[in-house]
Order: sequence, then C-alpha cells, then structure tokens
Amino acid sequence: AGVILRCGVPSPAPTAVLPCVTVGGVDWLRDDANDPSFVFTTYGRTPAVEVIIDATAASGLDALTDLAFAVGQLPVEGACITPGG
Repeated sequence: AGVILRCGVPSPAPTAVLPCVTVGGVDWLRDDANDPSFVFTTYGRTPAVEVIIDATAASGLDALTDLAFAVGQLPVEGACITPGG
C-alpha cells in the first residue's frame, strides 16, 4: 500500500528532533528514518493520527492534503512552534 492510516495512536510529546509541517491547517511531525517510507503523526490533536507513506508509490503532500479535512475535525490541543515563530 502506498498510504496507511492509523487512528488513535498515542499523542506525541513535544520534540525538537522531528520537523513539523503544516498541511491544510493540520500540524504533522515527520519521521524520515525509514526513507523512502515516511511516518507523519499529527501534533496537537487528540486522538493522534499516524500516516505512513511509501514515497515510491504515493505523494506525501497529496495524501496529507486529501486527509486534512477529516483529520482537521479532531480537537486541537496544541500546535507546532517554529524557531523564531
């Protein structure tokens, strides 16, 4: 599968290690340790959602954009903070 969605994963703690990207108003922590498979986990939403994307089979940006409306319905409890932001 090019994209795997997992709902109800543990909410991640704040981190300075994983980069945060915002797509469609949803903050995601990006873990690229298994490149070309990328794991994106929502940040500041409960329950958290994890999306695993095989970059050889699917576009990460397209997948996160397509999921943004549904994931955006989850309660917001925090947001990513960028350096200097």
